[in-house]
Amino acid sequence: MELNAAGATAARYTLAPFGYGDLVSQRRSGVSGLYHFDALGTTRRVTAADESTQLTYVRDAFGVGIASTGTTTNRFRYLGKLGYVQEDTLAGALLRRRYYQYEIGRFVSRDPVRAPGRSEYGYVHNAPTVGTDPSGMQARPRFRNCPTPILVGLEAAWQKACAAANSDCGTEDLARRGPCPRCYYRHYSDRSTRASMRKHCASGPTVECLCPTHPTCQRGLGRFSKLLGVIELCPQAWTSGILECVLFHEIVHSGQSLPGLPGNEAEAYCSEQACFPQCPPPPWLTYDCDEMECPPEWPDSPPWIAGP
Repeated sequence: MELNAAGATAARYTLAPFGYGDLVSQRRSGVSGLYHFDALGTTRRVTAADESTQLTYVRDAFGVGIASTGTTTNRFRYLGKLGYVQEDTLAGALLRRRYYQYEIGRFVSRDPVRAPGRSEYGYVHNAPTVGTDPSGMQARPRFRNCPTPILVGLEAAWQKACAAANSDCGTEDLARRGPCPRCYYRHYSDRSTRASMRKHCASGPTVECLCPTHPTCQRGLGRFSKLLGVIELCPQAWTSGILECVLFHEIVHSGQSLPGLPGNEAEAYCSEQACFPQCPPPPWLTYDCDEMECPPEWPDSPPWIAGP
């Protein structure tokens, strides 16, 4: 609902029950308008109940207006589907916590949860064709082929997983424990894995939901495709009650510089346990973090933890 300066209702909006709304229609001055969006979520057209066109827009990837038609009032233009609120006086939009300006492609205030190495004012790592940031603090992933009923829970789990990736969760515990955790702690804190994890969260990656018969789902709950940069989730993941554990596990894999190394799975499991102690090990993992040893040539060897 939108109110005017006198507190009266100026417009009513219909939203799909997703984490950031997903705008469907507006009703203003007794006239309904149905929104039509491009692949990213920017409003391209608004039509009336009789299918006549009320408004049209053409914008570039950062939101700069190129062309438009119509005079109907509309507050949701650039990425309107996700609730970006148009602010004409700023030539930009309100993304809930911060204002974003189209012409410069940046926020006008600092990011309150900026990860190390990330710009305080940057918008989706200058990749607006693949990333969005409806919270104003962190790019939102693109969920592909995911059932509508799980989207709210999936987005909440993603936020938890990325909050852990942006923190130093578990580092004190890792430093206290045996040889493997100390070795792991050095890699996790001082090398590129943690920074790469944060960058992956901030970039708004694709999370794809797989069907139960997919080969990945025959051996686990999901995987990270280094080639595609996509996190793939199996149905067992979103019905297990540990969705944030699975997502965090795959985010760790996204930060590993060399895929396929023997200790990658162990590293992901150790970090998952450190940040989410309630998480169980993957069903195919039969060894414990505490039983592993560091490579004897550490730290000159590639940054992985050797398996048992």
